[in-house]
Amino acid sequence: RKPPPPPPPPRRILDITRNMEKQRKDITNILKDTRDIQQEIQTASDTLSRTYGTADDLVYRDAKEKGDPTAKKMYKTLVNIHETFAALITTIQETGALQNQTRELDLQEEQESLRASALNMDQIQNDLKDMKKENAAMSARLA
Repeated sequence: RKPPPPPPPPRRILDITRNMEKQRKDITNILKDTRDIQQEIQTASDTLSRTYGTADDLVYRDAKEKGDPTAKKMYKTLVNIHETFAALITTIQETGALQNQTRELDLQEEQESLRASALNMDQIQNDLKDMKKENAAMSARLA
């Protein structure tokens, strides 16, 4: 006599598999977004540096040649603006790094939860097999 075909995988295992596939897609999208944002930050930073270099040279030369208090004040304001933008870029980079760390920790938490669920499901299936064997052995002894 042929043994019956194995039962289909439990629904929880299929859900876990679907969740893992979804997570992989999410991770890919997050990595792409992160690279895009980093590229935008780098582009803005490079543009800021070039623009500041040109403006600094022009305003400094004007302030030095004329000795005008307004030109000197304008130069100080330019330096202040540059420092403020540099601090802003640093803050944006740090915020991005913190968001990445948060995403990674959330992902690790979810993966651990899924892994624990899968381990529990495996244990339950093993226990069920053992119980079936014990029941079969008891039935054999009674017969």
